[in-house]
Amino acid sequence: MKIFPFIAAFFTASAAVSADAALYTTTKCKQFGQPEFQINVSDKTIPAGDITLMLSNLEELVANGERFKPNQTMQFGWMITKFSEGPNNTLKILEPDFKVVPIEFVDSFNNTLKQLRSQKDALESVSKQLPLTFPSLAQGLVVHKNYKKSNQVLLERATPEQNDSGWWLSDLNDGEGNKDKNNFIKISLYQLALDRPDLVKFFAFPAELQVLVNKNKISVLKNGHELPLIKGSFLSELNKSSK
Repeated sequence: MKIFPFIAAFFTASAAVSADAALYTTTKCKQFGQPEFQINVSDKTIPAGDITLMLSNLEELVANGERFKPNQTMQFGWMITKFSEGPNNTLKILEPDFKVVPIEFVDSFNNTLKQLRSQKDALESVSKQLPLTFPSLAQGLVVHKNYKKSNQVLLERATPEQNDSGWWLSDLNDGEGNKDKNNFIKISLYQLALDRPDLVKFFAFPAELQVLVNKNKISVLKNGHELPLIKGSFLSELNKSSK
């Protein structure tokens, strides 16, 4: 599986997409013998600049010698996508449907772009210097058995290793129960995303940070101490809206 090289300049603050068309296609790949890529972006809240720069980065990969073919998988951020034959000799990029396990791929690129954006904006709510540390949705994590319904969870991360994302989710409502290993199970990050989509935006946080989430507030911690959220940032605004 190829892994898309994250480029910080990919993200912009462009206005939301206003065009009616949902299909976007590269234009510079055929000259290198590579079918043009096509992505389906129907969510009008996704910034137009994010779409344009994603396509430009794909064209740059091809210009630099990368080649892609149907049924090949590729990781964008934490997302695993799949190439499929499209119309007019194009190569469509499919993403998981976020409905079932095992993964079903669908003709959409909405979640890939939205989650890349939310993960970057979440981390930049506390620091613009810390690196995004993307796991893969196929990697595992350890969660408290009450993870689906708990309204107060703590996310902590160790250094990722192979099939382990490093993430650990505790249910702070359980108190002493968090000391009992029998209260914890291992699942995939994709399963957690299906059950707790509100937590996806934190998946690319580096191991040095912890995240405390309850129904009214998101707190980011380092060594047990709460970090201030940047005024006007993504997480800061989410906290305002939840009050």
